[in-house]
Formats: sequence, C-alpha cells, structure tokens
Amino acid sequence: MTMTLNQKIYQKCQKLKFKYLTLNFDEKFLEKVKKYISFSPKPIKVPIKDKKEKANFLFILNSIDFSLWCYPENWKYCGKKGYFGLEKRFYDFFKKFGLQKVKFEDFKNLVSPKEDKKLAYLRYKIYIQTLDWLNKNYKGNFLNFLKKYGNDPESFVLKLTPLPQYNDVAPKYDIHFYKKAQLLYWEMYLYGFLKSKEKVKHLIIFPDYRVISTFHYFGIMKYKSKLSDKINKGKEIKAGSREEVELRAGAVLAGEWLSKKLKKPEVELDFILWNLAYKKNLKFHKTKTIFY
Repeated sequence: MTMTLNQKIYQKCQKLKFKYLTLNFDEKFLEKVKKYISFSPKPIKVPIKDKKEKANFLFILNSIDFSLWCYPENWKYCGKKGYFGLEKRFYDFFKKFGLQKVKFEDFKNLVSPKEDKKLAYLRYKIYIQTLDWLNKNYKGNFLNFLKKYGNDPESFVLKLTPLPQYNDVAPKYDIHFYKKAQLLYWEMYLYGFLKSKEKVKHLIIFPDYRVISTFHYFGIMKYKSKLSDKINKGKEIKAGSREEVELRAGAVLAGEWLSKKLKKPEVELDFILWNLAYKKNLKFHKTKTIFY
C-alpha cells in the first residue's frame, strides 16, 4: 500500500532520536487542549473579488511570509501586527502595483520599510522569483496550477518545491516538513478554490514558531535545560540545526497524536493552536528561515 505524504513525514520524524526535548503524550494534557477547540477556522477576509487576482495574491503572500519575528515593528501597521500586519502591508502594495515586477526600493518602501536591507531584499527576491515562476509555467495564473494539481495534495506540494521557500527539507536528517506548501493547500481550501474537505485531512500540522510554543505551553513538548535556556534568552537557533529539526519534528508527532485523540483534522487544530499562541503571546524559538 502506497504511503500518503503525511505518513511519509510521520515515519521520518519517528526515526529521529530526540536529544534536546521530550514528548509527553499523556492524556491529562487533552483536557487542557479541549477548552480551546470549540471554534472552527475562518479565513481572513481578502477584499479582492477577481478569482485569478485573489488566488495569485494569496499564493505570493504565502511565499513572502517568513521570519516576521526579526523586525516585529515592521508588521505593526494600521492597527495590526505580525502576520496580519504583513497581509495588510502586502494588500496595500497590491492595490498600488498589482502583482508585477517593481524596483526593490518600491517593494521595501511599502512592504519592508523597517526591516534591514538584507532581509527586505531576501523577501523581495522571493517575490520576484515566485512571479517569474508563475509567469513562465502557469501563464501568470495560479488557478492554472490549481486546475492541474489541486486534486492531489502530494502533487500540489511537490510541484512547488522548485521554489526555494517551498523546498522545506532538513537533508542532514532526511526529514521533509513542507510547511508553507501544505499551508497554502489549506488556504486554497479555506478560500473556496479547492472543495474536498477529505483531502485536507491528509495535511500535517504546520510546524512553525507558534504551534511549537503551544505544544510546549500545554506540556506536550518539554525542553531540556540547554534548549530551554536558549529559547528563554531569545538566542537564535540556527535553521537546519539539530535543535530546530527536533522542535519541528516534535511538533509533527504531537500534531499527529493530538489529532487522533481529539478526532479533529490536524489543519483545524493548527489554526486553533496558532491563534492561541498569538493571543497569549507565548515565547517561541527564534530561527531565521524562509520556511516559516
């Protein structure tokens, strides 16, 4: 029997021997979590009526959403912060320029005015690369990509990996996370571009800062002293390091366990856990990466 993408990811994560944290799959933690799972996920309203423009906007927004923790003041914008500040900044950029190539200065002024030049340029570079890829392969229309691969989550995810922000792998440990690509599939479902609820159930939890911090908050993931000290002091944890891979792999396994116990799809749990971490402003690990 052929394994699904999520099963392949679980298997790789299960083979990892954890040195910096422990996983506590104790049912006493379920009661804590149950208090927070009474609502269903709803997408942020995106005031773009044209289907092609809306799909393209969401695709590019997902692509440039990474390492927002580095300059949090940049994303405090129009009464919003974090991801919601990015979404508002990028929408204002979209209203002025549409989705087309612009000079770096124009991109930085609207999207990244308070980021340092290096990080702002990386965000800009990914914006340009992603536009080029979309224009070259799908006639500048993400709906064409959806028509081709939207019925198969695994094909959808893997066909995005030529873009660096979607090639989310830890080669040293042979683990594939594919966080952003799976999140994008979920977003396309939430916004009505994909219809099969059954297929989104094959997506894993999206292992990023906030979801990991929630598992730690509930006691499902317990950090050993060295890792705990780094996180509490706000020290950077290098992308692809053993510590970072353990944090993400631990979250994947915790998401699988929680989903089975609560009989709720991982993508819905992710939405709830992410929002909980955001509202409680939980302390998270700091990694400079284009994957989340």
